[in-house]
Amino acid sequence: MNKQTSKPLVSVVLPMYNAEKTIAECLDSIIGQTYTNMEIIVMDDGSTDNSVEVVKSYADKRIKIFRYKHNYIVNLNRGFLHCNGKYIARMDADDRMCPTRIEKQVEVLENHHNVSVCCSVMKKYGCTEDVRYGCDGIIPNLKIRLLRGNCLAHPTMMFRKTLIQEGFRYKKAYIYAEDYKLWVDMALKDVVFYNIPEALVEYRKSKTQVSYLYNGQQRMNAWLIRQELLETLIKQCPVPLRNKLRKVYTGLLDLNHEGVVAPKGFYDIFFNIFQQIAARNNDM
Repeated sequence: MNKQTSKPLVSVVLPMYNAEKTIAECLDSIIGQTYTNMEIIVMDDGSTDNSVEVVKSYADKRIKIFRYKHNYIVNLNRGFLHCNGKYIARMDADDRMCPTRIEKQVEVLENHHNVSVCCSVMKKYGCTEDVRYGCDGIIPNLKIRLLRGNCLAHPTMMFRKTLIQEGFRYKKAYIYAEDYKLWVDMALKDVVFYNIPEALVEYRKSKTQVSYLYNGQQRMNAWLIRQELLETLIKQCPVPLRNKLRKVYTGLLDLNHEGVVAPKGFYDIFFNIFQQIAARNNDM
């Protein structure tokens, strides 16, 4: 038996919308992976350019293309339903995988059975040096860390298909911050994340990116997600502590509305509070 085919199948979910200028380089980086036992699920989100023709020009049988009307979140979730792999890797059509990405993430998930999601650092397209940040290995207290915002790189994600079977999905109500919401939903259910402190994906910055075009709505939804997360964390505390935290929350929210406490400072305060609570609980 071929050594690669004896390894678990990985499904790469690749949404695509009018990506004719970048999709070939993206696909080439996937096809060129050191890990070969994969299927590439291209979800065309109603492209009106030549993106589909570019994808169809590839003879690689691992590439499967599905075409739908433009509805990004719905189609992204549909992509999961086409996956046959043990693991699902996310990828964006304007990014590029480093050659060992899939191999290294599969190794983590195969060797750490308590880990369900593996991510990594990203680096800017064309850079020669890795940009290292974040945690090394298992990310502790992720639901608390997420109070400070989305600290995880969406296109680097690989996770077990069982998470999809358990019902985790992107939610359209949080569009442009749907990945942040998904990580929060998972973290609140104590899903274990592992970060590889090495850049395994190169991302391209441009004025056509969602984060640029819809920055305002993205920030509004991110604020909503953080607010819901904070309220959930407070609700999970024992009653005496919960009541005290609600008073702090109400007071700081009033100060925020008056412009005395900035949003960053607001969440930094609660981040520090919950870090102390977590440390105290670990010492008990």
